[in-house]
Amino acid sequence: MQRQYTSIFKLIANNLYNMNRYEEALEQYDLAIQKNSEDADYYKCKG
Repeated sequence: MQRQYTSIFKLIANNLYNMNRYEEALEQYDLAIQKNSEDADYYKCKG
C-alpha cells in the first residue's frame, strides 16, 4: 500500500515535469521521498 501511495506522487511529478513545471515536479518528488525514503527511484527521478 505504501508503494502505491508514493507512486501517485511520482506519477504527478512526472506529468508536471513533462509540462515543464519543474519546481512543482520537485515538490512532488520530495513528497514521495518523505513518505518512502528508501526507494532510490524517487531520488533518481529528482536528480
